[in-house]
Amino acid sequence: MPEEGDRTTNLGTAEKLVRYGWSATDQPCLLQLALITSDGIAYGGMVTVQPVNGTYAVPITALHQVCAPNIPHGYPVFLHFWSSTSAAIPLDMNRVESVLVSIGSGMSAGEYGGTHGVNIEPIWLEKFL
Repeated sequence: MPEEGDRTTNLGTAEKLVRYGWSATDQPCLLQLALITSDGIAYGGMVTVQPVNGTYAVPITALHQVCAPNIPHGYPVFLHFWSSTSAAIPLDMNRVESVLVSIGSGMSAGEYGGTHGVNIEPIWLEKFL
């Protein structure tokens, strides 16, 4: 089992964000995978998840700044639900703290009323071989 220091030391060498799973419906599902830094900035990319088991990956170089929900919400009420920054800040993999998985980004308003869902098993960072 890697030590905590090994995990953070190797973050900067990651080349793709990978998830394993499948669409929970019989239709493909558009999914955003994002990394959130200690600054609260989210960097995401889109994958289309099929209704069969499989791995779905986003290259780290394809990640760009995206909005992320301020969770948990409710207090204080003056905070906006979505956080974002107007400054273009490059992704620093050594500052990554968490992963955000969301459905809805990239969908048209007409698609929101449909049934969407994914089954997610592991999510990991890896290098290209």
